[in-house]
Amino acid sequence: MKTNSQLSLKLLNDFTQSSKNRSTFFLIYNVLPKILEWHIHTWRNEIKLLDNPSKLNTWADYFQMGNLLDSVFSLTEERMLTDNAPVDYGFFKCLEGHLNKYRDEVIRVKEVDHHYVQDILSTFYRTFLNKISQSPKGRDVWDHYFPKKWKVSQSNVLDVNPILSRVSFDQFIRWAQDRIRQSHEIKTDYDLNEVSENLFPEVDPVTWAQVLIFTLLPYDPAARIKSVIQTPWIFGFSTRIRMYQGDHEEDKESLFKRVEQETSRAIKSDEDRTYSFVIALRTFVPLFYHTFTESNLENFINQAKQIDISEDAEQERKRKKLLELFQGLQRALKNENSIA
Repeated sequence: MKTNSQLSLKLLNDFTQSSKNRSTFFLIYNVLPKILEWHIHTWRNEIKLLDNPSKLNTWADYFQMGNLLDSVFSLTEERMLTDNAPVDYGFFKCLEGHLNKYRDEVIRVKEVDHHYVQDILSTFYRTFLNKISQSPKGRDVWDHYFPKKWKVSQSNVLDVNPILSRVSFDQFIRWAQDRIRQSHEIKTDYDLNEVSENLFPEVDPVTWAQVLIFTLLPYDPAARIKSVIQTPWIFGFSTRIRMYQGDHEEDKESLFKRVEQETSRAIKSDEDRTYSFVIALRTFVPLFYHTFTESNLENFINQAKQIDISEDAEQERKRKKLLELFQGLQRALKNENSIA
């Protein structure tokens, strides 16, 4: 006789197969709410059974159910991003409500805490990070539908309950690291550039890309700065697009000069905010904590000053950029220490 979990698994498998033929509108507004509720129920049972060897077969059933639910969820998400149907709002409203409801859901097994939000968002980002840049509605998603609390800003990651943005950060870093480490194979990574700029709304995209490149690239321990300089940088092309209003009485030369000055001030402000953001991330990002110490930054600055690659214009440009980065981070760290 089949157990309840085995019957549920069979029914869910049938449901998964039929979902592929459903309309995107039906998937978002009829299927997704049910899928998410089944997902939390299945997750709870799967995690609780991890510590029960006598229930291994039942655990396996719930594990397979979880995979099937992830499959339907990912299908729904991909259809949301690629279909022309106006379902973006419905998808994110449903998922955001679900995550807010179960944001504090944690199960401890063998001294290890399992966070539900981490599980469901890892499934979400597996599709989202790889598909959003090719989506014809990508700009609308970033500007209007992607929840602000999921974005990685200094206020979000240091919030009283920062788990949503911190999981976003963790998922992005895992995804970005794989791409950055393929820099010898990829000339320009437009997808990484777009996601980085939109998921981190308060940083200067160029400076932030340099931070990620420096921390995530493999390097020669005996010559870290030089090895990073000699490796291709595949994203972080330009600062944010800014709009300025002109005065009809202002002549063209004065307008250009004013725009140039305002743009320069805005970029400087974004750069300073990026330095402070990186130092703030040190509180929960071990990689940043161990990389950007006072002694390390002093050492990086000295190395960057001593390297002589003036015969290679591109590498010399990178050297100067890294030197500016280290000096900016050094100022931010000293400022934080003086406040503390």
